[in-house]
Amino acid sequence: MHCLPPTISNAVWEVHDNVQAPIPLIFASAMSVISLAVQDMCDVLRIDGLEGPTSLFFLTVAESGERKTTVDKIFTKPIRDYEATQAAANISLLEQHRIEKAKREITKKALEISIQKRLSKGESTSEQELTIEKLISEDKPEPRPPKLLFGNSSPEALTNSLFKNSKSAAIISAEGAVVFGSRTLKNEGMINDTWSGAPTIVDRVSSDSYTLNDARLTISIMAPLKVLQDHYKKIGSQSRENGSLSRYLVATCPSTQGTRFLYNRTYFWNRTEVFQNRISAILQGKSATGRSEAEGGEREMIEPTPDGLRAWIEYHNRVESELRAGGFLEDIRDHGSKLPEIAARLAALFHYFEGCEGKISADMINRATQICDWYLFEFKNLFGSKPTVPLEVQDANDLEMWLREFCHRNPGTSYVDRNFISQYGPNKLRSKSRRDFALTVLWNHQKVGFHVRGKVKVVLLNPAWFPSVHYVHQSALSC
Repeated sequence: MHCLPPTISNAVWEVHDNVQAPIPLIFASAMSVISLAVQDMCDVLRIDGLEGPTSLFFLTVAESGERKTTVDKIFTKPIRDYEATQAAANISLLEQHRIEKAKREITKKALEISIQKRLSKGESTSEQELTIEKLISEDKPEPRPPKLLFGNSSPEALTNSLFKNSKSAAIISAEGAVVFGSRTLKNEGMINDTWSGAPTIVDRVSSDSYTLNDARLTISIMAPLKVLQDHYKKIGSQSRENGSLSRYLVATCPSTQGTRFLYNRTYFWNRTEVFQNRISAILQGKSATGRSEAEGGEREMIEPTPDGLRAWIEYHNRVESELRAGGFLEDIRDHGSKLPEIAARLAALFHYFEGCEGKISADMINRATQICDWYLFEFKNLFGSKPTVPLEVQDANDLEMWLREFCHRNPGTSYVDRNFISQYGPNKLRSKSRRDFALTVLWNHQKVGFHVRGKVKVVLLNPAWFPSVHYVHQSALSC
């Protein structure tokens, strides 16, 4: 959280304080909306010859009851309001279009009659023919309001909207089971092409084929772990082989259920409204300086400063070095190879959304790379190879997860009684020897320490590994 720019950080903390949903879930929802709003406004140049969209894909593992829908509604509100406003404005545009079309049809019929009469008299009809050609050239398609949000939609509906309505869209769903069970994500070739900004040929049997040029797509799906496992078990390694899954920022959410107590207090939404207003301003085509991006007709290309470029190259090379045989990322090379590009996209989104001028600073690059590192470990935990692990290390991993959840449920916790672990910890650690072996592994990794308080032996928790969740507003930071 300390890596987030102030406007985003404040909104995420405020929603977490009010809704009490898991922070990874809230962050994914907020960033998917930013990605949708910004992806049609700018692209990012990573290094000479390497440029691409700023779109992001999120896959968040969260169980039922974690308030996924509530959080999505909060952050997508400006998107939905924009769609409603544009739809209302389109009614009058559509009516005017139909009136103009009817006038042209009447004029064309009159000209056709005039041409027939002049031909019968042997007179020239070139003037009337030119007028008809001009009328035909003025016959434009019916205006359509932009459609940005998609959930359980067919691939045909999505591609058709990207072709006819708007070149920017997002698949955002808090009901992953519905999306995975539909055909929404089946067209992985099109999804991969829009990720990279490449043209996509859409072939149709019953209608004309067409090509999607310069389309942009954001994806954010939230689903329980069982739904995710069943989906990828069904499709096997297909998504890994074609690179589809590797493009996602994947996260699991520690549950907040059981700690979401209500208090008779005033709930403030000031910082969330600042976030929503910024999204609305971007959708209306206004940059931080008030310039209309629609006037130019092209997306702005933003690039890092010299210091920012050095920071990005350093990160790229660090990740690349771990893709080697025996490296940390050997088992998830598909995702690791995409991570530097994702970091550049994330930094560009931070830069644009916060209203920074000029090029992307090294500070924004470093914020993005740290967040990508966090997501990297999440991806490896879910999709990395599972080597044979000694029993005491397995027990230590389970104990560490239990301690993390305990700290999450009990903010401010700095130590735990060893006997308390035996009574309430993982069942397999009720055995004193297995508990102590697991604690020794954590001690070797400097994650815990030991202390005697009176006659009680307690386990000290390293705050670097077991941070307490608390509400902090980030101070305003300069770009």
